[in-house]
Amino acid sequence: MLCDGDFYQVDRTFVERIDDELSRLPESSLALPCYRGGTEGSYNQSVGRADPDRFAVLDRSLIYLPDQTGIEPCDLVGASGALVHVKRKGKSSVLSHLFLQAVNSCDALRWSPEAKAQLRDMIKTRSASPTLVASALQALDHLEQGGHDTEVVFAFLGDWRQRTITSLPLFSRVSLVQAARRIGQLGYQPSFKLIDICQ
Repeated sequence: MLCDGDFYQVDRTFVERIDDELSRLPESSLALPCYRGGTEGSYNQSVGRADPDRFAVLDRSLIYLPDQTGIEPCDLVGASGALVHVKRKGKSSVLSHLFLQAVNSCDALRWSPEAKAQLRDMIKTRSASPTLVASALQALDHLEQGGHDTEVVFAFLGDWRQRTITSLPLFSRVSLVQAARRIGQLGYQPSFKLIDICQ
């Protein structure tokens, strides 16, 4: 295979194992609108405007912990408490950054009371709906009590044309499998969502 100008020889059974694990990653049932082009940021803002009772936009909001760089908790938070990370389908290096960001966010929110407090404040200040605030904060309470049903969604924007998650570049599939494993170990429910271009 060719990746970023370098050739790699990959064992077929390794690819099959990765694709088998990906095929068992659930697709989120969250209803997200189709993609009309543009940046991830413009998509996130459009979701927040279109459905303020179900989604708050946290894109570019950062959690700051001592001796660490800022951590983006997610791009969208759902009324269910789902943490949604949005990225356009593209290069492996860009998608790998998304997966790492999600793992770091989940780790901070699992172990740091300060991170959870900052997320609470973000939800309150970034949401236009009292109903969403109450629902999302209740879900966060459950996470703090050790609940294992907070969904972490990798949402991929693009022209999917009936393709599946295994259509991502190989290195992206490997990184996604590793991220989903780690997020699951931290007590969350990893999932994905393929967001197709509007027809």
